[in-house]
Amino acid sequence: MDETAASTPTAGRPRAAVSLAAGLVLLLGALCVAWFAFPTLVRFRCDRAADTCSLEQSNLLRRQTTLLRASSVAGARVETVDGDGTTYRVWVDTRDGSVAFTGYSIGTSPDEKHRIAAAVTAYVRDGATTCDATQDERLVFLLLSAGLAGLGLVALAFGARTAFRERRRLPGSTPTSG
Repeated sequence: MDETAASTPTAGRPRAAVSLAAGLVLLLGALCVAWFAFPTLVRFRCDRAADTCSLEQSNLLRRQTTLLRASSVAGARVETVDGDGTTYRVWVDTRDGSVAFTGYSIGTSPDEKHRIAAAVTAYVRDGATTCDATQDERLVFLLLSAGLAGLGLVALAFGARTAFRERRRLPGSTPTSG
């Protein structure tokens, strides 16, 4: 490539377009994380005297409650989903089958998952009158979404600034002060 082609006003355009595209992708990524991965407040409560257990799963957009008989709860277990042991899911075992306590998750440590399963299992084993096990990953995904959105905004700002500077240098455009 000759030096005159590199110094033309359109030489930086691909860089601005890439920055704008990266910014849009990161912003969309942040929205996807917030939309799909944010349903992470899960609470399992049992009352043996009333023979009821409720599994409440909620996010910003929906709330789902599953009701179970306390006498049907047999315990809980942690399932490792992939071979490298980084994705976990908690199941509540009942006499009628298993109910997913959580979706597949990488946000909470395996120790937290095992703590939840141990609390439910102890409720069954020890004959406790109540059980309250909670998983709250809202902060983790809020920070992840905010980080992606921040990176997207920085990339968009850089791309917009580069595009604005290039536009000022184009033949026929009027220079602006500032």
